[in-house]
Amino acid sequence: MSYRQRSSTKRKSIHENPVPAANEPSAINDSISTSYKRQKVVTEKRLRRYRATMTAATRDRIERALNQRLYLLAISKSADGSIYREYKVLGQTANVYTVAITHIPSCTCPDYGKGNLCKHIIFVLHRVLKVSRASPLIYQQALLTIELHDIFSKADSQNNDSSILAEQPILEAYHAKTGDPGVILTIKDVEQKPIEADDECPICFESLLGEETNIIFCSRSCGNNIHKNCFDKWRQAKSSMNESVTCPFCRVEWKSVLEKHENSQGYLNLAAYATTDHYEDDDDDDDDDENTEDWMFYNYW
Repeated sequence: MSYRQRSSTKRKSIHENPVPAANEPSAINDSISTSYKRQKVVTEKRLRRYRATMTAATRDRIERALNQRLYLLAISKSADGSIYREYKVLGQTANVYTVAITHIPSCTCPDYGKGNLCKHIIFVLHRVLKVSRASPLIYQQALLTIELHDIFSKADSQNNDSSILAEQPILEAYHAKTGDPGVILTIKDVEQKPIEADDECPICFESLLGEETNIIFCSRSCGNNIHKNCFDKWRQAKSSMNESVTCPFCRVEWKSVLEKHENSQGYLNLAAYATTDHYEDDDDDDDDDENTEDWMFYNYW
C-alpha cells in the first residue's frame, strides 16, 4: 500500500471513530455533566437565626431547668414517621405542659407564649434527651433535621434517669385523667378485691353484697371495697375538720383521680396528688423575665 493510500485510510478511520481530545468531553460525559448542572444542591435552612452565644436570660432559664422541680410524665412519638416527639412535663407549680421537640421546639407554657425559650424545652433537651449543657443546640430556637436525628438516636440508646420522672401517684393520676398511652408507669395499678360473703363496709359495718353500683375501692394501696355513699360522708367529715381523707382500711391518703383539677389558666394541675413534694397554690409558672427582647421568636425570621 502506497503512502497516499495509507494516509487516506487513516483519515477515514479517524472520521468514523473520532477520539475526543483530553479537554473535550465525550457525548456520555457531556450528558452526565449536563445532568449534574441541572441538579441543585439543596441545603436545609434553619427556620430561625442561628445563635452563636446564649443570652443572660437563657442562661438563667438553663439554671432553672436544672435546679427547679420539673418532672417528666409522658412521651409520645409521631405516628406518621415525621421528626416530632412530644413530652408532657410537670412544671414548678404542678401544671402540666406539652413540649414538642421538632424543627421549631415549642411549649404550651405562658413563658414560651411570650416568645421566650422556656425552661421546659431546656429540661427536655438536657435532662430527657441528654443534650450536653455545653452544646449550642440547647439554646437554639430551631433545629435542623440532621440535628434532630442525632439527638433522638443518642437519646434512644440511653436509659432515662428515674430522678426525672414524677412520683408514682402523680403519674397514676395523670394517666387516669388523660388516658395518655405515653405515660411512664413503673408500678401496676392496684386491683379491686373480690367481694366475699362476709365482707362489710368499714364505715357502716353493713354487708357489701348486692351493692355493686354503690361500691368504690382503694385504688392507691389495699384494694378493699367500701360503700360509696358511706365514703362520701367519711370524706365530708374529714374535710370539715381539715384532716386528710384516708382509706378506712389501710389509712393511705385518698385522692380521687376522677376529680377535675384545673387552675384559672386552664392547665391540668396535679399538685393535689403529690406525696413527696409540696407545690405552692400559684398559677404563675411562666418564669417571666424582664430582659426577653433578645429571644422574641418573631424577630428572627
